[in-house]
Amino acid sequence: MDPREVLTHMLILISAGLFAAGICVGSFLNVCIWRLPRGESLLRPKSHCPKCNHFIHWRENIPLLSWALLRGRCSVCREPISIRYPAVEFVTGLAFVLVWIRVWSEFLPFGVIPGYLTLSAILIAAVMTDIDHLLIPNALTYTGMIVALLAAIILPESHYFGAAVPVLGSGTHLLVDGVVQSIGGWAPGLFGSPSILALLDSLFGLAVGFGVLWVIAEAGRRIWGQRGARSAEPVSFVLDPAGIEVGSQFQEEWGEILFRAGDAFNARVVTAKVVWREPGAESPSSQEVGNVTLRAGLAAVEVAGRRVPWDQLEQVTGTLTEWSAPREVMGYGDLKLLGMIGAFLGADACLFILMISAVAGTCVGLLAFALMPERRHRPVPFGPFLALGSFFWILAGTEFVSWYGRLVTAG
Repeated sequence: MDPREVLTHMLILISAGLFAAGICVGSFLNVCIWRLPRGESLLRPKSHCPKCNHFIHWRENIPLLSWALLRGRCSVCREPISIRYPAVEFVTGLAFVLVWIRVWSEFLPFGVIPGYLTLSAILIAAVMTDIDHLLIPNALTYTGMIVALLAAIILPESHYFGAAVPVLGSGTHLLVDGVVQSIGGWAPGLFGSPSILALLDSLFGLAVGFGVLWVIAEAGRRIWGQRGARSAEPVSFVLDPAGIEVGSQFQEEWGEILFRAGDAFNARVVTAKVVWREPGAESPSSQEVGNVTLRAGLAAVEVAGRRVPWDQLEQVTGTLTEWSAPREVMGYGDLKLLGMIGAFLGADACLFILMISAVAGTCVGLLAFALMPERRHRPVPFGPFLALGSFFWILAGTEFVSWYGRLVTAG
């Protein structure tokens, strides 16, 4: 048989195997996507229908196939099963195949495959939880960081060091190369080990990924971290343990605006009636005040010097002329996610991924603002854009580094 045919058959066979493995991993990711944001165990109870609690038999849990055979409905209660379940399975399988084709076609070291596949799976789960809950569970990012650091030590070629250097050259990781050249004279024997170089690249990538976004998040919070309004005429408001509503200007749940210990909704109140219930009291108490300040924080509401804990407050109604509320620029889940990505891909990748995700996020945000102006105060999940940039790097990172190197050399 022609060697080229052998290689083609091998490519197809391994691709099929990785697709099968990917859809099985995707089935597990569906469990993570549902349970991790809710603080539930991944092991117990067994997979079950969230509507009728029917425990899913193994025949009903075959990736892709079972959903099609069940026609997208539970076998007991016949409630619809979201198409997202097979979609996550298919996308995971497709991602595994694309990673393999990338490694095969570009002659990358096979040592990158475990890290790339792990990163792909974690990113898919993180994207879905971020879209659903504006939350990226620590269980995903911390697990990814640990796997990335271990892979750097055990498989140094996962960072293009060791066996990969003669093929790709040493310019694949420009930032860590510069660090090694700067401090290598202090300990010349330390950086002779590929594992040390790969671990340094992983740690440096983690630090750069988290650190760069931390600086951006803190700067953004200081510049754009507040929103509010003033009115010449009093505007009615209703405040209760669920959320705050100011006329037609502003309406939010507390979970959307109070994030940190020092965050608070502040207002200049013209008139207000505070209703609360003391512990053990049969009927609520109330107080009417005027021309005072109001502050609603994570622990309590303070009006005219009276502090009412949330578990005692029933409602505050009245009118106000000025209000302000905190605005979250970027969650710490995004910082940890980019740090994890950097641990897998290195510091150079972080800068590229941040550039791609910022451009994509800005375009989508402007489009959403133009089409749905009423949602302009709603936070936009940034995790999907970081994942988009990461996949772009995995599938075209070497070409980008080569192009950038030629650009720098020409400059």
